[in-house]
Amino acid sequence: MVGAALAVIATVLVMRPAAQPEPAAGITLALNESRNVEVLIDSERTLDLATIHVATTGAVELEGLDDEREVEWQTRLERGRNVLSLPVVARAEGNAQLVATIEHEGRSRRVAIRLVVKRVA
Repeated sequence: MVGAALAVIATVLVMRPAAQPEPAAGITLALNESRNVEVLIDSERTLDLATIHVATTGAVELEGLDDEREVEWQTRLERGRNVLSLPVVARAEGNAQLVATIEHEGRSRRVAIRLVVKRVA
């Protein structure tokens, strides 16, 4: 599949109910495939200086970061829908996980996305 995959919907910090995909569901990537995985953050209010921490485990890594598995930055999240587009690349066959943690004023929300890397014939 080309393009972005909407992987999960997260409700952040001032929590508002949101639909979550089935936990067993995930994203399948081909070995050496690069893809943007999108995380939708739904916030009830504007969050200035929110900290976003992203980490990968297993068979994937963050593309363009020279073997770095973690990255963190501060940003402003607007009220409503905010989309993080996270570039990952499949480096080995097997299971993987992308974890995004959003923190603001002592509150946090963690979102884990299951990824599977398979060799394509």
